[in-house]
Amino acid sequence: FWAPSGTSIGFFRLAGSEAGEKEDTLWRIDLGSDRAALICRLPGSFRGGAWSSNDQILIGSGWDSMYRVSASGGAPEAVTNLAASDAGHRWPEWLPDARHFLFAVFSDNPERAGLYLGSIERGEMERLSANYGSARWAEPGYVLFVRDGNLVARRFDSDRLELEGQPRLVASGIQQTRYGRAVFSVGGKALLAYGTGNPGQQLTWTDRAGRVLGTLGPIGDYHDFSLSPDGSMAVVSRFGPGLDFWLYEVERNTSRPLTSTREVDETYPVWSPGQRSVAFSVLRAPPPGSPRGPLGVLNNTYRLELTEPAEPELIVEGFSPHDWTPHGLVVGTDGILRQISLDGQSEPAILLDSSQFIESYRFRARLSPDGGWLAYVSQETGSPQVFLKSLADGRVVQISRDPGGYRPRWAPDGREVFYLGSDGMLMSVTVGPRAGMKPGEPVPLFALGGDAYAVAPDGERFLVKRVDPEAVSPPVTVVTNWQRLLE
Repeated sequence: FWAPSGTSIGFFRLAGSEAGEKEDTLWRIDLGSDRAALICRLPGSFRGGAWSSNDQILIGSGWDSMYRVSASGGAPEAVTNLAASDAGHRWPEWLPDARHFLFAVFSDNPERAGLYLGSIERGEMERLSANYGSARWAEPGYVLFVRDGNLVARRFDSDRLELEGQPRLVASGIQQTRYGRAVFSVGGKALLAYGTGNPGQQLTWTDRAGRVLGTLGPIGDYHDFSLSPDGSMAVVSRFGPGLDFWLYEVERNTSRPLTSTREVDETYPVWSPGQRSVAFSVLRAPPPGSPRGPLGVLNNTYRLELTEPAEPELIVEGFSPHDWTPHGLVVGTDGILRQISLDGQSEPAILLDSSQFIESYRFRARLSPDGGWLAYVSQETGSPQVFLKSLADGRVVQISRDPGGYRPRWAPDGREVFYLGSDGMLMSVTVGPRAGMKPGEPVPLFALGGDAYAVAPDGERFLVKRVDPEAVSPPVTVVTNWQRLLE
């Protein structure tokens, strides 16, 4: 996002993007400079930023209040109050007085969700509209936002701080990204740019060389997926109003929804060994004032039975699932991985306790098929690397090489580990025999083009997500004198 002067740009950096970074961060870079400057570390995940004329930056949050920080650096401070039903205050937009701002409240309560007006001086927030998503202020006094895929403009009285009149259509078919961000921007008194269409992703079967063998399901906006142990089914998390699960039957190439929520994100699915249920993570904002997890969210593990209609059951609080084997369910929080028995017949076992282990979707850990080795990602060498740890004697072996790797997966026979290189290549490392555990050199297989994959039971095929080639570059339209569209 731009500074109003047009001489600087603010941007966010994800945890793990650089060596040693365990938190998301906010940076700035001045035009003409070749070096970015750190502004602050973030208290949780981010959803949008806005830079005011008096050099104050608003930081939207995925699961928290709106924050403010000086563009010259400092500690972020909350400027909105998070209600118990709120899932995050997102997509900030300064008004010209640099004292008030617009933002979106995402909430379980439809009477609470909507477009809000915030005040820096009074610390108050007022609901302006039930519109659900990002908004932009435009001269000489309009608020633009997307409703049902249409970009609309509504008059805004800057003195009374109120919306006036009815929304008027500007353009249709506007591209909307995950979590309510609409793809449009305004500049100066007359310029408008907007994107139409939504780039789709296709779940695709490939061989070890990356050649396409087939597809699974329709084109959609996918986050993560997990194949059942026998490869006959896949649980897929797809973006809609929220992040929900679908069950895909591989042979018939059919699907059905498993969950349907708006403001709770369900992700990280893992199958039970018997394929009768899945465990998954539910991400949501914790109650106001309560401790937050490493991602700024409350991260719990639920179980959903698939053999009959059932509601998800909370089974582990404060941890998210990594793997599920006959030896137990592997769950993690920042720095700790545990193996627990769901039947209560054995005590939880700590598999890993390291400050360099980060609880992130990219750093999911996996147990070997025989339960003897743990594949995980750590930053103990300075950058994210893949390690194997013997659960018998604690011995640790690094199997990835620079520039690093993440998302390890075992081959079903336990003789090979796959991982994603930091350059996007899917890598393979042979790891047998068990007693010696002398891994071979990493071998590149193919450029994945994403951050999610699953290994088929034969170890020769992979399920990946790829961008639909016909929707790679949705068109961007630039309009001058955009207000004439309202005539």
